[in-house]
Amino acid sequence: MSTIVARQPLPEARSSTGFRLAMLLPGGLVTFFLILFALGLVLFLAFRGNDGSLLGAGFTFANFITVASDPLYWTVTLRSLAIAGLVTLATVVTAYPVAYYLAYHAGRRRGLLLFLVTLPFWTSYLLRVFAWKIVLAYNG
Repeated sequence: MSTIVARQPLPEARSSTGFRLAMLLPGGLVTFFLILFALGLVLFLAFRGNDGSLLGAGFTFANFITVASDPLYWTVTLRSLAIAGLVTLATVVTAYPVAYYLAYHAGRRRGLLLFLVTLPFWTSYLLRVFAWKIVLAYNG
């Protein structure tokens, strides 16, 4: 003869928003202040003169006037933005169909196709490995 015992429900996990915030706060603050420092340094250097010293010249708008008045800067900036737009469009047009196929239709070939998609990102790593092989070789 068996006895049926009522099971008590498991207590739900308590996810305190305060605890999550406390865990994210140190890394978030470090990241925030590093970005703020880098931005401040860029702005500081942008308003410095071109006398070759870091702290010698006072604040000036000459750099911004040069960029705004010289047509070469405008040409280069517009050409760079046009190339960036074309590359973005080409990437979106080619990447979305590939991602859709990988997500819904790849089946057993998904691992191989993901390997082939991520292979170009390994280029810098592979070049460094081969460069070190040359440097550390017997005649390197």
